[in-house]
Amino acid sequence: MSQIIDIFLFALGILIGFLWFCLVLLPILVGAPRSLYWVLRGWARWPPPIQYLLVGLKWFSAFMAALFVLHMLLPDVVRFIIQNNLHNTGQMAAILYLAARSIFSRSARTDLDEDFISFIKPHLTEAGRNRCNMISGTPTESEHSDGSNTQAPLS
Repeated sequence: MSQIIDIFLFALGILIGFLWFCLVLLPILVGAPRSLYWVLRGWARWPPPIQYLLVGLKWFSAFMAALFVLHMLLPDVVRFIIQNNLHNTGQMAAILYLAARSIFSRSARTDLDEDFISFIKPHLTEAGRNRCNMISGTPTESEHSDGSNTQAPLS
């Protein structure tokens, strides 16, 4: 029975790590600075950096509220889960896997770029729309007709 509980806690740790990374860490550590960079470059208007921070803080608050409620209802169970090494290992494994995938996987970076562009698109300035067209490979009127477009990496 102990092994089943350990497997369950490890899987729960992986699930929480995935949710924590995707819902809290990505918006705060990737989306907010990136959108702030776009705003400072004049490619977008102000709401996106604030929205990314609010999304991350909202999910952080939701996680903390859920943990607080669980702690009020089942304090011994919560204490056992938090102190369980397999749960913590599963959580860290998920976070490290997603972080490594976000950094080293071209397809993951492409997905992040597409998500970022779709999120920021309503807030783009004319310069930002031109940059998005240049990045996506859609020609603009300022590009050469001979196809000599130099594409800059998405920042």
